Parts: sequence; C-alpha cells; structure tokens
Amino acid sequence: MHRSTLLSLIKSLNKEEFKDFEKFLRSPYFNTRKKCFDLFTIIKQAYPNLDANPKLQKEVVFQKLFPMKNISESTALKQLSSELLSSLEKFLKQQAFEKRGTFSDLLLLRELNNRDPKYYKSYFKKICKKQAQKQSKGINHFYYQFLLNFDAFIFDSSSNKPTSNFNEILQNLEVYVLVEKLRIYSLMHNSQLIIESDQIDFTELNPIMEKLEKAALIEHPIIDIYFSILQIFRGQNQYFPKLKQLLKSYKLPYTELKEIYTIILTYLNTKIQEGQVKYKGERFDWYLEMFYAGLCKDGKYIHYRHLNNLVTLCLQKEDFVLAKELIDGYASKVLPQYKSYSRYYNIAIWHFYKNEFEQSQKHLLKVDFIDSFHQIETKTLLLRIYYEENETIALLDLTNAFIKMVKRNKMISSRHKESYVNFSKAIKQLFKLKSNPNTKKEQVEEFDNSLNEKRLHYSSWINTKILELKESKCYVF
Repeated sequence: MHRSTLLSLIKSLNKEEFKDFEKFLRSPYFNTRKKCFDLFTIIKQAYPNLDANPKLQKEVVFQKLFPMKNISESTALKQLSSELLSSLEKFLKQQAFEKRGTFSDLLLLRELNNRDPKYYKSYFKKICKKQAQKQSKGINHFYYQFLLNFDAFIFDSSSNKPTSNFNEILQNLEVYVLVEKLRIYSLMHNSQLIIESDQIDFTELNPIMEKLEKAALIEHPIIDIYFSILQIFRGQNQYFPKLKQLLKSYKLPYTELKEIYTIILTYLNTKIQEGQVKYKGERFDWYLEMFYAGLCKDGKYIHYRHLNNLVTLCLQKEDFVLAKELIDGYASKVLPQYKSYSRYYNIAIWHFYKNEFEQSQKHLLKVDFIDSFHQIETKTLLLRIYYEENETIALLDLTNAFIKMVKRNKMISSRHKESYVNFSKAIKQLFKLKSNPNTKKEQVEEFDNSLNEKRLHYSSWINTKILELKESKCYVF
C-alpha cells in the first residue's frame, strides 16, 4: 500500500484534518460500509509515519481485513482502498465547500428559491448584510456580489416583478472581469520570469492598460492595485510607493495579498539576478513587510526558507541586530521538525557574515539534514567558510563531491542545478587564483568576465571576493 494514491492523499492531511476525516467516516450519512472504517483504523495506527511502515504492507493489511481470503486471488483490498479514497475525496469536497462560505450561501439561496420564496427573501437580506460587513474585499467579493444580484434578478423575473438592480449586476460583472484579467496578466508575467520564457503574448493587455492610464481616477482600489503591479512589470518603478500605500489602505484577503507580495518579490529577485543591484533595498523592504504581515506562514507556522532568506538579506545589509532578533524571535516558530535546523543554520550564517568562521562551522555541525535543500544550503556555506579559512584540501574535495551530489539530485530543477554547479566551479577557480602568488590581473579579469552570462548562486558573494582579490596587496600587476 505504500505507494498508493490513498496514502499519498492521507499524508497531505494535517492532524486536525485527519481527526475530522475520522469523524466523517463515523457518520452513517457519509459512510455506510464498516470495512472502510476498519481500513482507516489500520492506517491510523501507523499515522503520521506512513512511508515504508511495516503495518501498512499489503500482505499485513489484507490478512487483518480479509483473513478468510487468498491475497493472490482477491481484489478485495484494492476495491476497499478505492472506496476509502472516494470517501476521502468527498471529505475534501466538503472541506472546500465549508471554506467558501459565500459560495455555499449562494447555493443554499438557489435551493430556497425553489423551495420557500418567503424564506428566500429573508436569507437574501442576511447574505447581503454579511457581504457588506466584510472587511477584506478581494476579487471574489465582486464575483459573489455579481452572482448575488443576478440571483435576485432571476427571482424577481420568475415572480414577474420589475428589477431595479440591473445596472449594479453589470457593474459588478465588469469590475470582476477586469480585475480577474489584470490578475491573470500579473500571474502570466510572474510565470514568464520563473520559466524565463518570452512566448507569452501580452498584446491584448495593451488597450486595457492604455484605457486605465487615460482614466482620471480608477474607480476601484483593487483595479488600481493590479494596474500598479502591471506598470511595475513595465519598468515604471514610481508605482512601488503607490502600490505599498494601496495595499495598506485597502484590505485584501490573506491568500490574495500573499500572492501579490510573491509576484513583486519574484520580479525584484529577477532584476537583481540580472545585475540591477538598485533593487536590493526595495526587495528587502517588501520582504520584511511580507514577513511582519504574517504572509510567510504555512498554517500557523513560519516557513523556514522565508526566515533563512530574510536573515541572509539582513546580514547582507550588515544589520546584525535585526538578523539576531529574527533568529531569536522566529526560529522557534517554524514547523517543529525544522526548528533545530532553522536555529543552528541561521546562527551559523550570522557568525559567517561577522567573519567568525570557526563559530560558524561549529554551529553547522549541529545542523540536521531533513531534505536535500538543507544539505545543499549547508554545503554551500561550508564551501565559503573553507574559502575564507584557506582550507585547500577540504575545499577542493567538497567542490567535487558537491557537484556530484547536485547533479544526482532529482528534486532540484535543471535551472537550480546549473546555478549551484556554476557556483561550485566558480569558488574552486577563484580559490586557485587567490592561493597562487603569481596570479596576474588579466587572469582575474578573464575569470570575472567569464561569469557575466552564467546563472550563479551567491553571485554577490563571488563578486565581493573577486573585488577583494583585485584590491589585494599581493596582487601581481
């Protein structure tokens, strides 16, 4: 059972969802077969460690559920697993339905239209009041408002009553369609940066942007938000302050706000990778605001990579105080399995930027590798420590081993593999130039120029080391 779709989907449930799924299966309304619950009970005994758990071997599970049957002749377990998977799918549908409160209200409203017109009117007023009281009004607000008004129009029409909200219906539809278009174009720009493609056609966006540019006042702040994002993608950097102000004054739902910050940071990261260092300050400000706004969380926990990134950005700015405050205040707020890694890795990199390389290496030894990303980040930091400490053998051995490790890793994208391999080769070549007393100016210049067109991790650090080598007293001209 270890590689089944059922277990894969169950692993995606958090503890609360897993408990709720058990309640779901206990309900005779949702589950009418006891064997389904029996299979769940066996899985529950192994949860959350479902990978390669001996309790979930096909033969063991089959024997418990069907002791009188022959496993080689029976498909009973396969059929039962399929039924439990179907129940899990229904549970996830129910979860999604409950999360989309307004949409579920609209579905109930349409049922009431067919069942009890009098109660329909009362419930319609209730939904309208709820909509008006919502503090955050994202794209879906206008979509639901359109559906709500259109539903009322259909109700009045079926009752042969004149409607007075026809203009409002069209206005909400126009706002929703326009904002959704702008959002999709923003996501397309973002995707284009990530996959480094110029094949996406933005021709149809131009007349929309021209119309908005000519407007004396953009009617809805949410339209202005996405208009500003697209202007930034067009290189209009004066829209950064305006966008920040709009996001502070207009309250958007969490997921929509997080998406916008992610889009902006992707844009800024791309510009910096292109060598436009003027964007570094802007990136830091956006990232810090995103972090303090609680947009770097997975559920109730902070994602460790966001903490790592922000600590590193602080250290690059030589803001050691803020970096230490972030480590002390938030390393304990990442997912429990990442707490140890997050604390020791960030303390190690904090010491590294303070040129305390022995202390940095000491804390790196305490880091536990949970996934390949942790291992790669730790090894790249260790390479930089070896460079600074002039550990020739250790550096040369690790660069060779690191390149092999990266190339064999199937979890890393080809783009990132190239970047890590180039970094490893660059630091090896740079170390040879540094350790050779006969290194000439032309050799360093040639090495520097060779990196211009290459995708390279830690390019800022490499560039700093090249500059140090150029300015070294022992440099041969």
